Amino acid sequence: MSQHLVVKTFRATPRSLPAVIALTAVTLALYLGPVSTAEAYTGSLNNISSPAGIKGTGNWTWSPTKPVTLSWSVTQLQSGLWHYAYTFTHERSATSHFILETCADLVKAEVLNATGDFASFSVGNFSKGSGNPGMPASVYGIKFSGTTGNSTFLAFDSYREPAWKDFYAKGGTAGGHGQNAAWNAGFTASDSDPSEDTAATDGSVENHVLSLGCDPVPEPGTMLLMGMGLIGAAGMARRRRKGAEQN
Repeated sequence: MSQHLVVKTFRATPRSLPAVIALTAVTLALYLGPVSTAEAYTGSLNNISSPAGIKGTGNWTWSPTKPVTLSWSVTQLQSGLWHYAYTFTHERSATSHFILETCADLVKAEVLNATGDFASFSVGNFSKGSGNPGMPASVYGIKFSGTTGNSTFLAFDSYREPAWKDFYAKGGTAGGHGQNAAWNAGFTASDSDPSEDTAATDGSVENHVLSLGCDPVPEPGTMLLMGMGLIGAAGMARRRRKGAEQN
């Protein structure tokens, strides 16, 4: 006996048109309207707390009186974008590059309006080794190259919501103390991050940093096109209905 799959489709009618328009209006309001209670989170890690939130090598972390600090703020803008800002500070040697872990499906085009104390940035997989001395494990993320100074500011926007990830920073040689490098204490050889379902909050979770998560928020332009499509489909159905009645 053959089996048939029955698929029911929604057909807009003059009676259902107001409901379709109302649903579209609500959808557009949710994604395009101003955000009255924008989410905002701040946090920081350092090497002199007990236990330390930052580990490293070289002159950056060998002295408990020489603080190394990473602070961040993550804010949702009215446009729906998330604004990410980081400041990495230390007292010795300049920072040469800074890596911020993200999900492995991130592409460079999703990192918008990047600005700060760097010459360029790239997105990809970055391996531990001589180029990243002391880094506990290879990571996928954003690498800011040509960073300068003892206080490095980095900022960018993205439609991706925040999640808890790792960071790694490298400086120059430290004489008898090896190479200057630092990373969050939660960054281990197993690279085990908190679950993506772990909520963003102030402070830190298990000595991790807020970074780009795996689930991007739909762009307002996409939702606008969907809404316009719904209205257009409903209007065409109404015109066809009227034409059939006249015939």
